[in-house]
Amino acid sequence: MSDHSISQNAGEARRLKRIALLGAAAMLVAGCGHKEVRGGNGNPPKPGPPQKIHLIWKTGAWKVKIDGDPNEQDPKTALTTLSKGVGPTEFDVDIQKSAPATFKDDGLAVWEGDKSKPQAGINSTQILGPIVSADRKTLIFYDLNAGIPVKLSYSLSFNENGIPSADPIINNGGGPDLQ
Repeated sequence: MSDHSISQNAGEARRLKRIALLGAAAMLVAGCGHKEVRGGNGNPPKPGPPQKIHLIWKTGAWKVKIDGDPNEQDPKTALTTLSKGVGPTEFDVDIQKSAPATFKDDGLAVWEGDKSKPQAGINSTQILGPIVSADRKTLIFYDLNAGIPVKLSYSLSFNENGIPSADPIINNGGGPDLQ
């Protein structure tokens, strides 16, 4: 198999993964009004407003700017809070133009609990994704914000050697179980 064929197959696999993830997210966000959604009025919770997380590269380290907050923060303390009852929420994480980095295809790790105990991969049923843009500067994932309140630690990793991960936090307020 030629390098060109391998590259085409990898591109097609990424495209199909994006389609599958977007389809799953759309079904969860749109809902269908079935009574299997516990804790509500029989209808799924309305989706939360999209969360915009901006990564800014400054003198060899990441800073995070969350929409609605004019301050840049250290990634280890940058916190997004989803209120109780807010439904599935899209997170758009982008790398600002000045940063010498691009997201890995599997550049998202998520785990429940303490940041001091990082884990690889997605280790929470709260998260769908990630989807990485073609230019590799945007990573999208969905947080279901269902069930009991939980603290989610997440880590974003990059293709370039020497670029450290960025590790913000999400506080899920919880909500109905999506079953």
